[in-house]
Amino acid sequence: MSMTIDRVKELIGEAVEQKVQKSIKPYTDELFEQINRVKPNKMLTGMQGYPEQKLHNFDSYELRDAGGFDNFSHYLKAISEKNYSALENCRVEKDVLIGQSPGSFLIPTKYQAEIIQAMAEKEIIRPLCQSWVLKRGQGETLTVPAIQSYDFSSDKVANVDIDAVAEGGTYGEDTPTVRQVKLKLNKIGKTVDFSEEVIFGSPVDMGSFISGIFGSAAAFKINKLLIKGTGSGEPLGVQNGNDLLTITAETGQDSDTLVAENIFSMAKKLIPDAWATSIFLCSIQNIDQLLKLHVKLGTSAVRIKVFQETDGKFTILGRPCIMNQHMGSLGDPHSLMLCNFKRYAVLTRDGMMIRSDEGKSGENWKKDLVSYKFTMYLDAQPLDNSTVVLADGNEVANFITVPSI
Repeated sequence: MSMTIDRVKELIGEAVEQKVQKSIKPYTDELFEQINRVKPNKMLTGMQGYPEQKLHNFDSYELRDAGGFDNFSHYLKAISEKNYSALENCRVEKDVLIGQSPGSFLIPTKYQAEIIQAMAEKEIIRPLCQSWVLKRGQGETLTVPAIQSYDFSSDKVANVDIDAVAEGGTYGEDTPTVRQVKLKLNKIGKTVDFSEEVIFGSPVDMGSFISGIFGSAAAFKINKLLIKGTGSGEPLGVQNGNDLLTITAETGQDSDTLVAENIFSMAKKLIPDAWATSIFLCSIQNIDQLLKLHVKLGTSAVRIKVFQETDGKFTILGRPCIMNQHMGSLGDPHSLMLCNFKRYAVLTRDGMMIRSDEGKSGENWKKDLVSYKFTMYLDAQPLDNSTVVLADGNEVANFITVPSI
């Protein structure tokens, strides 16, 4: 059977093409895989193939879910207009969260992340603590076991004395002392009014602006509660906990002053293994006193500074010193504290909520105001319920403060 020249060329061309395709296939497959390989993107974390990403060590928010909205302003508009079909993915089921009606809506995680970012820029304590997060449907309480080890003078840790056992010897028996720390979520939040012009009439996206307001206000309140909270319907702050020691002023010390010896007394009262994780909390009113703190080196004129500043960051004896406005003023109690927040527990809910006013009526209707209620959940307290007695008989603690001077 004869073939035409054209047919022979066609067969040769097909054979060459197959050979070429076979030769380059591994390279084209690799190129295709590289082009389509999942690349980390903080706005898409949590989706299949993307790593889970947290903004900070104290939260569990993924950044992928915008709830079907283009921006935070559109989400707020849907709430104010009671556009329940658009809010279907955000609706809170009845009785799932404490004291909230079915008219409450979870903020999509993408916009929660914006609020958390604004909070993180202001929060000074929660990132340093031991933190737990409850998800929806997991209740409102969490019990955390903690070692209760407050007296080392008997050479025991949490009532456990490890024995040196000879060959064939007998092991002793001890019962560890453990404390149950119960955390119960409390609501913190606020109702705020925005004009419709602010929410819907601005030529720029107001979502970041509103997120910043919520975030900054929440961070301010959380900082205050973790420092000064009473424990009654709110977190128990470190200034009111039982794991707190107050130093005594130096003999003859002038009023409204801080001296280097005050700092040394605080350092001596801190639990020894807490130094590496400790920080100082300080009133900005102390700054002129701190700048004068120094120690003479022997009989020479050389002075060693107790308070240092490097690149805008302050330290006292090498430990971070954070200025904040929730401390006492110079001369008042708690104007300076030395804290180990690794022994402080924080519990939060993994969702923030916003709900709008029920219907447009009354003064808000007349003034074109839209009311939103922002809610989040928080509880906190020290993990230890007492100061500690060391093996040498000295009393120490995780939180040290100055008295009224």
